[in-house]
Amino acid sequence: MYTFARLSIYVPRGCFPPNLISTDALLLATLRKVQSPVGDMGTGVGSLALAVSALTGFETVGTDTNITCLKAARINAIKNRVYHLFHPVACDLLRAIRDSALGSVVANPPYLPLDPADPLDTLTCCGHDLKLY
Repeated sequence: MYTFARLSIYVPRGCFPPNLISTDALLLATLRKVQSPVGDMGTGVGSLALAVSALTGFETVGTDTNITCLKAARINAIKNRVYHLFHPVACDLLRAIRDSALGSVVANPPYLPLDPADPLDTLTCCGHDLKLY
């Protein structure tokens, strides 16, 4: 069990926990000021999207391709009483979301201390010394 922005976050095996990288808190500080629905691409267990909903009262859409993490996000939404504001969607990026549905979109992929094997890996692997971060 993890805590993020005073929320209790369940993280099953294979999903990234909140607070692993500093950008979680930085993004949340910025998103506290939003005045419209927010999309969270690669929401994982939903910690950032749920915190935005809890702090602003606006709806959030969390997309991810990892069904295990999306199920955990739904559990976290229920447990933290923001289930009526959070909408988990299984899709790649925002492909299943209407263009006009969201006022803001955020992506905060995990930055792993691994060397990228190919250009696509640079989305999550920042080198053993985190030089891409």
